[in-house]
Amino acid sequence: RINTQPVVNRLVYPEGLTNGNIAEFVSIINPSDETVNYTIYVQYEWGRVSDQIVSGTVRPRSRDGLTIANRAEFSLPNIQQGVPYSIVLESDKPLGATLAHYDFGNSVGDSFSERVAPDWQFARVERTPGLSDDFLVFYNPQNFEIEVTLTAYQNGQTFTLPARRIEAMRRGGFDINNAAFADLL
Repeated sequence: RINTQPVVNRLVYPEGLTNGNIAEFVSIINPSDETVNYTIYVQYEWGRVSDQIVSGTVRPRSRDGLTIANRAEFSLPNIQQGVPYSIVLESDKPLGATLAHYDFGNSVGDSFSERVAPDWQFARVERTPGLSDDFLVFYNPQNFEIEVTLTAYQNGQTFTLPARRIEAMRRGGFDINNAAFADLL
């Protein structure tokens, strides 16, 4: 058995959006003893499919980063305003990355993922309009269209939204407060 690195290492964060009220920062870590080359793309939910936003290198055992937007003060010029996107980091060797996202008076931060799976489970999703803003967002990394179904379980009931088709290399999602869950959640 031979364990080799892929030609392209890929990390994804499915939730991104830029406008004058949002701040987004990507932190990148290189844990290896070699310099790593990387490129960051955004894959939009609609309109143009993709924009390359930066290419760079991370020195061995060091960190780098990128400010995508800092509210009305700064935004990368080659990114569409107001169009949801996934952030895709491709590199020639493994890296780690996190996103810090600030809007709605709140902050979200989490790690990028290299995991691709046909099923995902979430322990808690809350539908409380005006009190919470829950979104389930995802990225289709395939070069073909996929179908996504959202099923919720609560108090012994099952509710499934109609399937949604997501084009190749596109971001998609469900706005839980606007989803048709009124009878269940």
